[in-house]
Amino acid sequence: MDGSKVFKQWVNEDRCIERDFDDQAQVIFMDNPAHHKKLETTADILDQKHVSIRFFPPNGANVCQPMDASILQNFQLLWHRKWNEKKRQLSAQTNSVNTQNGSEGCSGTLQHLGKDYFLKLAAYCCREVNHMTDSDGTSAVRKSMIRCGLSLNTTRK
Repeated sequence: MDGSKVFKQWVNEDRCIERDFDDQAQVIFMDNPAHHKKLETTADILDQKHVSIRFFPPNGANVCQPMDASILQNFQLLWHRKWNEKKRQLSAQTNSVNTQNGSEGCSGTLQHLGKDYFLKLAAYCCREVNHMTDSDGTSAVRKSMIRCGLSLNTTRK
């Protein structure tokens, strides 16, 4: 599947881009692959969701890398915590079923949860990371953008 089809499928996915409850405009910052720039096929969907897309300058990845690393770190920590909780829950259920059936121990394998579970987990982690704030109320995403010079700091400098 080429990149423009994947991008259109992603834009159409309600769990990835949700309309803001306060109907405020949302901005998605993206890198510069050519297939991302073919927005005419997705313009109407983006308008309905009140979303605009801005592109980072060419060869700007090194400027954005600290932001990416910070956001990904939060995402990965949350993902691992929630996935480990689910594995413990599944393991406890498996042990409980084995005990009720008269089996001893556990086979060591967990139930396969399928694509839908992991898509929901990813959407959950994205929403949670987007809502993370520090003690002064600054979002983790905004702090990452401030570190990279892509946003004003909390004192507007």
